Amino acid sequence: MDEAARADDVDLGFVEESEDYLLTNTYFPSKVGGRPAWLDLENLPQPDELKCASCKEPCIFLCQMYASLDEPDTFHRTIYVFMCKNPGCCQANRNDNFIVFRNQLPRSNKFYSFEPPQEDDTKAETVHLCTLCVVCGCRGPFQCPKCKSTFYCGPAHQRLDWKSGHREKCGMGKASPLFPEYEIVLETEKTPSPQDASEEEDQETCQMAEYEKMVEAGKAGEFKDVPESELLKFAQEEDEAFSHFQKVISREPDQVLRYCRKGSPLWISSANIPSPDSIPKCSSCGDDRVFEFQIMPQLLNYLREDGLTLDWGTLAIYTCVNSCEVSDGYVREYIHKQDILSPE
Repeated sequence: MDEAARADDVDLGFVEESEDYLLTNTYFPSKVGGRPAWLDLENLPQPDELKCASCKEPCIFLCQMYASLDEPDTFHRTIYVFMCKNPGCCQANRNDNFIVFRNQLPRSNKFYSFEPPQEDDTKAETVHLCTLCVVCGCRGPFQCPKCKSTFYCGPAHQRLDWKSGHREKCGMGKASPLFPEYEIVLETEKTPSPQDASEEEDQETCQMAEYEKMVEAGKAGEFKDVPESELLKFAQEEDEAFSHFQKVISREPDQVLRYCRKGSPLWISSANIPSPDSIPKCSSCGDDRVFEFQIMPQLLNYLREDGLTLDWGTLAIYTCVNSCEVSDGYVREYIHKQDILSPE
């Protein structure tokens, strides 16, 4: 990606089915779910670095964004997002159950060919130089004492694998806490035409008139006849940020991601918007972080599982303004979670 060319452009991410081999590290994918396609194949994060800050259990890979920059050291560059699936760790407007890492490599490196791979070459993923957990695909330094050929990131995923049958048939475990796997494809967001803008303005006028009617009904004590879901909808539409959010995403309702490095997030609420001073400095070089991309609530539609409670309004990822050199593999970056709270 040419950073200079996209100071104002927004790329929208959509999920698509893909051939499995195209989602491996060999092809530098942007993707959702499955196992992470690690870039640096040797210096992976340690298991303790991928534990939830709340429950201390392993976080699961959510998605990754391949986002190269126009610099020699960032020819290959990927941002990884992990999350804890424990419902008790998912708290409104808190990021404790999320972890973000950045990794980058020059074009000439010891892991990949200097020339890009051909899409008709169904080569498997490039071999890692460290062992991976059979369950989650993260660094797996712990070996199964029985078969000595299966590895885990820690006791939690070893127990999960053994419960699925690995204890009886070593190497045959099939337990998986992973999310469904999809490719993320990008398209540049289109600027609305004058006609589209006029239609949106007319729609907003109608919505405001309907909202004002609801307010008058409330003053007259008539809210008892109005469904609570409708009241919440209009209370949210009164929020200017939420109204703008709805208007923008309505143009491409299936978008699951918005990429605009050094741009601004599309906030879902006027509350809990971080100030520039509140974004932590880069943990590696100490310089500022800038907005890079956000994960939209539409992605939740592809992650739903029976009995699993996941929720967010939007997830905004901030990375080092310099994309500073990563000396020890993967550097931690920052994620801001913004939710919509029901009115009290």
